[in-house]
Amino acid sequence: MAAYGLRQSGKEGDGYATGGFSEMRIADAYATSIYNGDCCELSSGNVIVSSGVPQGDDSADATIGFLVGCRYTDSNGDLKYGQYYPGNSGNTDAYAYICTDSNVLIQVQGNAAFAQDQVGVQNQLVAAAGSTTTGNSGWYVANSSSADTAGGVFIRGVLTNNNKDSSTPDLLVSFAPLAVWWNS
Repeated sequence: MAAYGLRQSGKEGDGYATGGFSEMRIADAYATSIYNGDCCELSSGNVIVSSGVPQGDDSADATIGFLVGCRYTDSNGDLKYGQYYPGNSGNTDAYAYICTDSNVLIQVQGNAAFAQDQVGVQNQLVAAAGSTTTGNSGWYVANSSSADTAGGVFIRGVLTNNNKDSSTPDLLVSFAPLAVWWNS
């Protein structure tokens, strides 16, 4: 199964699981695609796809959340809504819908079979190419490697679906609490 990036799966604490997304500006003519489930950060106040391992402890890769959709005006002047942002220098008036809820529980594919001793372990999120066919991200969790204190997420468990015993299971994760934006 191909990786699909990050998806909201639930919410910790009280309150409604509304998706917790914010509308944030994408710079005019931003020519890099941002796929549904890609981790995002800010650059000069505009949303961009994260350039490295999502972390909140350095300003270079401070993750603000992940993309859940967008709107933009294409080079023909047509308003478009989409699951992903197709980077194009002709796009203007673009906005990303970013899941910024600090209490979100996230579904993301792992790259190795799940073991119970992975629960509570901090691991890396890994960027991989998205799909223009599905609009989905390629990000996944590197649960095949040992714990990584610089990793972007804590593994909370595995979803109990038909994929739980797979070599690439659907993991339930939460962002590491070191992320400044996510804990404000």
